[in-house]
Amino acid sequence: MSDISKPNYAVMRVERITTWSQALWAGRHNGRDMEVGNAEPDGPEPIHLVGSNDVLGDLRAAHAKFDPKMSKDAVLGLEFVFSASRAAFEGIADGERTRKGMALAFAARRYLERRHGTDGQ
Repeated sequence: MSDISKPNYAVMRVERITTWSQALWAGRHNGRDMEVGNAEPDGPEPIHLVGSNDVLGDLRAAHAKFDPKMSKDAVLGLEFVFSASRAAFEGIADGERTRKGMALAFAARRYLERRHGTDGQ
């Protein structure tokens, strides 16, 4: 049983991308190509589970491939962010911390593949 007094949690956040400029901003923010106020400066580098740091390019390529019919207020894409609290990794040696982090990343990717498929949509 876990100790509920410690803030030990994982988070999945889904954000709709509704404009091309928002896609560009998401890529810069997530790739830490700009100052990010909510990210710890000494934190780990972000890992892109699907696609690349070029969110705008990835999204344009997907639209070119699938040619979706777009209404004026359509959602261009979805951004999924998976993260965990620092407490989830406290007291764990560096190598084990990396292993646990990658296990969480692969679990997140499996979830996305089950939910959304693997063909790039």
